Amino acid sequence: LATFSSSTNSLAGVVLLRLMSIGFGLLHLVLIFRCLRLLFPGRERPQAVGLLLAAWLPMNLYLAHYTSNESLLALLTTATLYLCLRLLRDRSVSPLRCAALGLCLGAALLTKFTALLLLPFVFGAVAWRLWQEGRREPAVWLRTLGMVGVVCLLVCGWHFARVWGHFGKPLVGAWDPVAGDAWWQDEGYRTSAWFGRCGRAMTEPLFSSAHGFADGIYSTMWADGLCGGVTALAYRPPWNYDLMLLGSWLSLGPALLMVAGAGLALWKFLREPSPEWLLLNGLVWSFAFAFTHMALEVPCFAQIKAIYGLLTLLPLCVFGALGWEALVAR
Repeated sequence: LATFSSSTNSLAGVVLLRLMSIGFGLLHLVLIFRCLRLLFPGRERPQAVGLLLAAWLPMNLYLAHYTSNESLLALLTTATLYLCLRLLRDRSVSPLRCAALGLCLGAALLTKFTALLLLPFVFGAVAWRLWQEGRREPAVWLRTLGMVGVVCLLVCGWHFARVWGHFGKPLVGAWDPVAGDAWWQDEGYRTSAWFGRCGRAMTEPLFSSAHGFADGIYSTMWADGLCGGVTALAYRPPWNYDLMLLGSWLSLGPALLMVAGAGLALWKFLREPSPEWLLLNGLVWSFAFAFTHMALEVPCFAQIKAIYGLLTLLPLCVFGALGWEALVAR
């Protein structure tokens, strides 16, 4: 904004920030397609299905109209996954590619510390591949894992060191009292009834996260269920709400494809373990655990937003493509 002599108080500044979000979304689709080509080589139909799911997923579409760190985090996460997949497919170790992987991973951590979920699976997948190939030389491990770790620390380590020095711990969320923001809300969003109910997203999608955990996820994944975070419907974004909310029913098909594909991907990994499937399955299931933990830790109905999971867009598209292939085969 300073480069263009603008600010958030001006229309030009807001437009510029929204254009950045759209740019992040478009570049994200390019990376998704490149990843799908690596994961489904020579299979054009699953590549197309995965790309269409990424392009038309409502939470990806509506987030491109807002200013949020989630868009950048998702882009950098997919860039990290792409570079890791390329590294796993390379016959020889490229220090430059390892440095690029560390750069993207560090940038993702600098954007939002949710990217910590990537760390064990990126390093685990690369270590697995080196072990598979019989590369036991310390020099090789230093040129790969060492290079990734050092570059990652150079990019983001200063930030976590600064936070640690200021607050006494390296990870501080917006909900943490030490951050200086005091907030209060009625308890009730972590009862067994709230976690067990579902179905309101099909009849009253808007703000259905007040009804149940699953409804909150579904309504913000397949529609703008929280209306961009407004506190009154009078200020809601100018979507075509009739058409958008109709999508709650239309999305049942692709949602079921993703669920079926997630089961197939997990079964595939258990039957034929590989670094690639460790990377994809690990990110999705670790995020699911972390998201559920946060729902218990921060009992706020607005906490339940599927956009927090936009960093798992690549695995979700891969799962949808697997579900499509299984459906067509039968």
